[in-house]
Amino acid sequence: MNIQGMKFEEVMDCFMNGFQRRNPGEENFHQAVRELAADVIPFMIATPRYARMNILERLTEPDRIISFRVNWRDDENNVAPIVVTVFSTIILLAPIKADFVSTRTLPLIL
Repeated sequence: MNIQGMKFEEVMDCFMNGFQRRNPGEENFHQAVRELAADVIPFMIATPRYARMNILERLTEPDRIISFRVNWRDDENNVAPIVVTVFSTIILLAPIKADFVSTRTLPLIL
C-alpha cells in the first residue's frame, strides 16, 4: 500500500476496506485488526520504509486456518455442535542475509 502523503484516517479506511472485503462476516477479527492497525499506522506514516514492506497485510493474513467441531452439552442436557475456528499467523518482518542463500526471513511468532 502506498501511503505517501496520506493521513491516518485515509490509510486506516483504505486498509480496513480491503481487509473487510477479504474477510467478510468476521466482526471480532475486524475489531482486533482495527485496534492493531491504529497502533501500527502512525509508525508506518513516520517510517515509509516499513510501509513499503506491507506490514499490515502480512500481520493480518493467517498462514493456516484450522476448523473443527466440538459437541457441547448445555445446562439443560441438550447436545449441540459448535464449530471452532483457529487462525494461526507466523509474522515475517526482518530480512536477514546468509552466506549460503541470497535472502531469508526471520520468523517472529506472536
